[in-house]
Amino acid sequence: DPIQTPHGGRDGEQLAPVGRAGVVDRQLPDGRAAQIAQVGATAEETASEADARFNDGTHYRTLPVAQPTSTPPDKVEVVEIFWYGCPHCYSLEPHISAWKTNNMPAQAELVRMPAALNRGWQIHARVFYTAEALGVLDEVHEDLFREIHGKGKRLDTEESLVEFFERYGVTEEDFMDAFNSFAVQTKLRQS
Repeated sequence: DPIQTPHGGRDGEQLAPVGRAGVVDRQLPDGRAAQIAQVGATAEETASEADARFNDGTHYRTLPVAQPTSTPPDKVEVVEIFWYGCPHCYSLEPHISAWKTNNMPAQAELVRMPAALNRGWQIHARVFYTAEALGVLDEVHEDLFREIHGKGKRLDTEESLVEFFERYGVTEEDFMDAFNSFAVQTKLRQS
């Protein structure tokens, strides 16, 4: 069965099927070419079939110098860079989660990295690292997207975030301690 995702970002909307995994070449309105990765390969696709569809220099480039990763050397690090306020990230999240759960190869490891490109994005990156520090990231990750895009709540103030986290059994004191911690601030600077 194809993976499905909500289109339009509203709770309760119809789900539309999405195709197989791959890389799609697209022409952007400004004339530049782009390659867009699609995730969610069907279960019957084998690794060799997937390997045959992707070619170095066409679908990806081998870097001349290996880049540092946060995963063990025997793993392939797949990094999802996202912002909770991004509607495209919200639309892609069900595909990422389904791929991680159903189709991620054993040698792959998914690493999520919140983008902190400006002050407006930094609060959501802090929320990600706060949830991670509190041990509730798996519970709140998708709900943060739904709250922002499905319910129209911005979750961009400490007060709204405290209220959100209280629903997951996190006290205001615990949230604020983690949110303002050195560990969270350090990870924020690294992202």
